[in-house]
Amino acid sequence: MISICESTSLPSPQTYQSPGGFIWWYLDIRDPHGNGIVLIWAFGLPFLPNYASQARQGNGPKPIERPSLNLSVYKQGKLDFYLLQEYDPTDCDSTEHHWRFKESLILFEQVSGCGQLKIELNCPIPNSSETLTGHIQFDGPLRKGTFGRSDPTHQWTPIMVAAEGSVHLKCGKSTYEFSGRGYHDRNAGTHPLHELDIDTWWWGRLAFEESELIFYALFPKKQDSPLFLALEVDQEGNTHKLQQPTIRFTEHRRSLYGMRWSQHLEISLTENDTGTIHIDLNHKIEDGPFYQRFMCEARCDTHGTAYGYVEQILPDKVDLDWMRPLVKMRVHQLGKDNSMWLPLFTGPRRERLKRLFQGSRE
Repeated sequence: MISICESTSLPSPQTYQSPGGFIWWYLDIRDPHGNGIVLIWAFGLPFLPNYASQARQGNGPKPIERPSLNLSVYKQGKLDFYLLQEYDPTDCDSTEHHWRFKESLILFEQVSGCGQLKIELNCPIPNSSETLTGHIQFDGPLRKGTFGRSDPTHQWTPIMVAAEGSVHLKCGKSTYEFSGRGYHDRNAGTHPLHELDIDTWWWGRLAFEESELIFYALFPKKQDSPLFLALEVDQEGNTHKLQQPTIRFTEHRRSLYGMRWSQHLEISLTENDTGTIHIDLNHKIEDGPFYQRFMCEARCDTHGTAYGYVEQILPDKVDLDWMRPLVKMRVHQLGKDNSMWLPLFTGPRRERLKRLFQGSRE
């Protein structure tokens, strides 16, 4: 279901050309006050309309044919800005450490065991003369450590952990400026996400004062044992893989869209349950029929308190026919016909109704 790559490894060139495959780079930054961002730049993002469904029909697009950029900005624990923008491939470039999505640029540099991301965003907002502009900078140690052979079917690459980032963005009257702890990784696969034998995908990262904990809980489609994976990374990037961690979900709920989730999660760091991390998942910041994101708080007797993000994905429910019109309401495909409801779900939260009615008059 998953394999771990070295932080300095590069994705296989065949990934870009594998029908239905995917490759995305993920960056999040968050401060203790609930201000944060999640930025995902991708080729073959499985959540794009018609991407997974075409793969199920045997004619999946190549990832290089579907470039996209996704940004969520949170202000005091609430989603204040959202944009999922898909581009024409001719407007995008991808090299080893440099990406261009039309007028937005992302540059990654590494020197002496440290990495730096420099991101310049310039994204038009649908039905508006406004444009999201500004920059993000992210610095920290490259994660150290290897864990066996990596399988290109699905490669997870934690790149920078326990790092620091700063955000300076503006869109119309909305401004976002804050700094905080962050995390940067990459997921890549030569097979469609729904073919990885994953029924339920949980991922999270927790920023403790002196270290970072990253975890996966992958439940297979068959009645096999789930895969629990947890890495602890210190401030120098040294990585310790926990031996046989246990992860327990309690207080189950079901969302409006039908997804089953838990309000509380426990991760035991040792076999005798000393150092158990208690994670509260009461703060759901994004919700849908196949995806959820939480801002979470955690506590542990041996590690202290932490904050971070947790995500849940149901791969088999991605891009089903009945939900595609709903997904299109949140995807801005540049140069193409888009949903008339797109302004209600994209751009700054303020004045969305104004942008909707402005578009209906044009």
